[in-house]
Amino acid sequence: MKNALIDFIFSTDCGMIEKIGLGEDYKNLSANELDLYQKLKALMNGEQNELFEKFIDANMQCASMSEEIYFKEGFKAGFRIVVECLTDC
Repeated sequence: MKNALIDFIFSTDCGMIEKIGLGEDYKNLSANELDLYQKLKALMNGEQNELFEKFIDANMQCASMSEEIYFKEGFKAGFRIVVECLTDC
């Protein structure tokens, strides 16, 4: 309950994702990542493939958790700056 409003803002699709341009660098990195993933999977046997998929899942969960933590802390920092600016007027 501590961050209920921030959790809501983070997890609710408010239509902003369509308005955020990821840029060419991101698109190139994403395409390269997919290409490398497909090439690596083709080289592995069943057991290696299963282990690799588990690694990918764990890595994505860690990245998602980090993204949420960074968002929440950035949101709080931004809000504190606004409050400080408004109270100094």
